Amino acid sequence: MKEASTRGATVPLPQAMQRALTAYGRGAWAESEHWCRQILAVRADYLDALNLLGIIAAQTRRPEEAARLLGRVVEANPGEAVAHNNYGNVLQELRRYDAALQSYERALKLKPDYTDALNNRGNALLQLQRFEEALESYERALALRPDCAEALNYRGNALQGLKQPEAALASYERALALKPDYAEALNNRGNAATTAADRRGAGRL
Repeated sequence: MKEASTRGATVPLPQAMQRALTAYGRGAWAESEHWCRQILAVRADYLDALNLLGIIAAQTRRPEEAARLLGRVVEANPGEAVAHNNYGNVLQELRRYDAALQSYERALKLKPDYTDALNNRGNALLQLQRFEEALESYERALALRPDCAEALNYRGNALQGLKQPEAALASYERALALKPDYAEALNNRGNAATTAADRRGAGRL
């Protein structure tokens, strides 16, 4: 059995991977990354280590490295919806919105009820200013999870893009009813309320 080496000791790869996952779970990302790199030094195609290292790279603001790592995971495991979704997320971070959208579409082809991928797909469409399609993606997510505050917030953003501030305001209100301390929705609600008030004022002129 192949083993990872650290501090002069050798550890079987499955045990090393478990240590990486345990460290990640308790927020010790540097330790988790260390274990992942030790595993990959022994076996460069160890998918669980590649995936976790890619996630850590994304969370520590290294999107180029994350894209490289998660791209390898997708190539090696094209039938895994989560891998496509994760890869799409780092592509969005790199502002490669068309490529991110394609990644989310692949995830949804594999798992049509994947709420996170539906929300992320909508976000990519928002960035591409394809507001009708973004709204449809959020509506699909909400059909699966009506209590998803994030989908309601994003839905409001799509409605704002479609110049429907009153409907956007209602969507933000629904998000805040579910999650009262949702800072992004609070900010968006304020913007929508201002836009709606300006529009009503203009209508009275």
